[in-house]
Order: sequence, then C-alpha cells, then structure tokens
Amino acid sequence: MVTCKARGTASGSSISAFCLGLDLTVFSILRRLIYGPPEYLNALVQSFFTMAFKKEKRDQQDIALERIRRLFSLAGGEAKAGESELAQSHVLLARSVGTRYNVRIPREFRFKYCKYCSSYLTAETGRFRLNSKERTVEVKCLKCGRIMKFSYRRPKRVL
Repeated sequence: MVTCKARGTASGSSISAFCLGLDLTVFSILRRLIYGPPEYLNALVQSFFTMAFKKEKRDQQDIALERIRRLFSLAGGEAKAGESELAQSHVLLARSVGTRYNVRIPREFRFKYCKYCSSYLTAETGRFRLNSKERTVEVKCLKCGRIMKFSYRRPKRVL
C-alpha cells in the first residue's frame, strides 16, 4: 500500500499523479508512453529520429559544399600552374563529393569544368563564346572537343 501524504489516505497499487506532484499533462504523456498503443510510441520515436537524421544530413551537405568550393579553388591554382592532370583529379573528386552527398555544384563553378572529360577549363583548355541569337554561352573543351551550352537571359526592364 502506498500512502499519499497530500490526501492522508492509502491508495491501491497504482500511484496517482496528484501523489507524485506531476502536472496532469506530463502525467498523461507518460501514461500514453507506458500504457498507450505501440503505434503512438513508434510514431513519436520515428519523428524524433527523423528530425535528428535530417539535421545530420544538412550538416553533412554543408560540409560537402565547403569541400567542393575548396577543391575547385585548388583545381584553379593547379591549372594556372600548368598541372592539368592534378586539376582534373580535383574536379573529379569535387563531382564525386557532390554526387555522394546530393549537393549541386554551385553555379559559379559549372562553367569551369567539362561535363564529359572533367577537365578544368581555362583560356588554354577551353573556348568561351556568347551566342546572342540563342542567348547561350557556348563552352568548347579543347581536350575532348565537346561543346556545352548554358542559357542566359537578360533581366526584364522595369518601367
């Protein structure tokens, strides 16, 4: 028998929320967790782990984006020094990091490498032209000979 000091009476085998000094909302949540159907418990646990997983995934994607930026800056330095093979390996590594962590390569770096042979494009390894009729930037890789087209649009005038 458990004696409740607040009431001064003995209760049965169960302890009430009043005797424990708990809020009724906290007590009802605890009671649902202990005695409630397993679907409620599974949903609660699953939502907690889903939120933790999403936060962890976002952190990983932020780190991957920083790494991609760092690898492209290294590739640019190596290309200026004349080490085109090392620059190409940096670009390949950056692309694989983006693929693994589901991160897009930033727009400022998309023009700087060949999508087909992954070589870092500079004035020596690529040819950049504007096509005003199609409103595209045409980039030709001088290593593999492929042409890539990137569209651009002029901003609309606001009157």
